[in-house]
Amino acid sequence: MCARVSVEKNRVNKMTHFRILVKIDANRLEYHCVADAVEEMITPFFVEGACCRPEFLKFVVTEDEDLKKFVDDTMDAVRYPDGSLKHEYDECFRNVAYQVGYDVPKYIYPEECTHCRITFAEFYGDFETFEMKWLANEKNKQTGEWGYWHNPQGYIDYYMIEETGNLPRIESADSENHVDPDEEYHPHIDGIKVGDIDFGTMEREIDIEARKWWRQYQNVKSGRQEDAPIFGIHYDLCRMGIRTVSNRGEFEASRKEFPHDQDKWVKPEWCDGPLNFKILSTIHRTYFTYNTYAVIEKDGTWHAPGRMGIFAEGDETNEAAAEWRSSFMERFLLNEDEDTVVVALDCHI
Repeated sequence: MCARVSVEKNRVNKMTHFRILVKIDANRLEYHCVADAVEEMITPFFVEGACCRPEFLKFVVTEDEDLKKFVDDTMDAVRYPDGSLKHEYDECFRNVAYQVGYDVPKYIYPEECTHCRITFAEFYGDFETFEMKWLANEKNKQTGEWGYWHNPQGYIDYYMIEETGNLPRIESADSENHVDPDEEYHPHIDGIKVGDIDFGTMEREIDIEARKWWRQYQNVKSGRQEDAPIFGIHYDLCRMGIRTVSNRGEFEASRKEFPHDQDKWVKPEWCDGPLNFKILSTIHRTYFTYNTYAVIEKDGTWHAPGRMGIFAEGDETNEAAAEWRSSFMERFLLNEDEDTVVVALDCHI
């Protein structure tokens, strides 16, 4: 069973971090520490090639589509005078002096070589080599078909436990009721009982976060602050439905047709709706409530508005994201048993 990391995937693969909340039944902690309980509950959601166990994997057959790609599709290559070929991004061409931000080429090619575009069949010679080297696929030993192992419910490749996930604890909470970190083995691992969460403080923090965001928005709009978080503000406006793309149909179609070539995307035409602080603090107030991208319930079920992708951008609609934020507290925390322990994870994909 191989970890599927293909040449093609490596070229376009990006990474992102996102936060999830794990809810642990108090009874489970009679036999597990917080770290072990989290590990047990998160294991089914690892992607293939990470820490995913074999029982969660299914074999995906791709042989027919792979064969068509092998025969018809082309790739960029470098041809030597003797006729031998190498991939355009072969490590032998990498410039050791290259650094991001410096005006030096990432790859250097010998003068006697020529660039060419050829079929995969011409480059690899046989289908089996193409499957293994380009696609990182394997042949199923039982069926003899080519494909790869995949976890249909794989959402992360690693995680770290945060101390409390920014959940405030009421000052009067009895320290004996806390799920304290094991200083010797897990100095940064902590959980908090739902009954110890200071929901009053969380409610007040909504207005604080809204005012903080409004000041940043004003700085971005006026250009007063050079390091203003322009991208973050733009993302928030889209999520709140204030900023939309008038030519969304054409824009999304171009993204779908050329997923890895942004130069070919149709330029989005942005239009903004009305926004002032009164609208922000009333209509869009729930945007600033505490939430995580996903939640693992006590019974092990995964809940999320969509699937997280690259650049911390999920595939959920703005409507689904808004519904998730507005219902998060009531759905996952306010009505939860007071002895339930919640732990925030910083996840990566």
